[in-house]
Amino acid sequence: FFDQKGTASLFRLEGIRLTDDEAEKIFASTGGWVSAIRLQIIHYRETGSFDLSADTRQLVERAIWDKLTPVQQNFLLSVSVLESFTARQGAVMLGRDAMPEEVEELLRDSDFIRYLPDKHLYSIHGVLQDSLRGRLYRQMPEPCRHGIFRGAGEACAAAGQYCGAAEFLYKIGDFDAILSLPFTREYLEEQKETYQSKFCAMLVRECPEETLCKYPWMMIVFGYLTLSMGHLAEYQKLCGLLRRVLAGPGGPDPAQRRKLRGETILLEAQGAFVLLALVRRMA
Repeated sequence: FFDQKGTASLFRLEGIRLTDDEAEKIFASTGGWVSAIRLQIIHYRETGSFDLSADTRQLVERAIWDKLTPVQQNFLLSVSVLESFTARQGAVMLGRDAMPEEVEELLRDSDFIRYLPDKHLYSIHGVLQDSLRGRLYRQMPEPCRHGIFRGAGEACAAAGQYCGAAEFLYKIGDFDAILSLPFTREYLEEQKETYQSKFCAMLVRECPEETLCKYPWMMIVFGYLTLSMGHLAEYQKLCGLLRRVLAGPGGPDPAQRRKLRGETILLEAQGAFVLLALVRRMA
């Protein structure tokens, strides 16, 4: 936040000299909030005047959104669901191999998009991001939102962010796509601090059983995670479904079935050890 003098100084840095009356009115309308001041600067560059009656949402609309091409608007709406994104993820969200030149120009020139060269990441300023997300949820039809969430899941998966991908795919209820992600026990252990095991337990509870049974090796992975984090009901459900897969027709070929049976026996043995330890602790 700036005071009135700092507000006038920021305008001067942009080559705009304010009268005392203009500086007072802009400070009063923005409260000295830097983002709102920047929006007034952009509006002045475009129109040669200030819009002191507009709120922040209206300023974003007039100073940024209305000046974008349809491709740029579609891009910003799509990536707004991500906290940050790489150039590759941005291209994936658009369904392209590379970002169009007009999008690269937007990323290069916008005052409200920041690039972190050490991480090769772009991030959208909170003021613009809030406006974009509001538009996405208030004005976009559900099929369009679902398409964006699916694209975000694919973009996260392309970057090896499988937990993030799962969260987006969960929003659209695509459990098959979630269980097709290449989760491993090692990966999930590394992600426990960021993505709590509650999400995994929720997937096990809500995913249809017939869908889970199509992915027995993923049930093994989730079984160890739910067991280690104390979600015993979900762990026992997975063990029961694994036994169903092993007892039923079809499923894995004989060699894979033998391997799956061994993995299931090991998973259940570890569960029995944990349960025994709990009983002794309570005794």
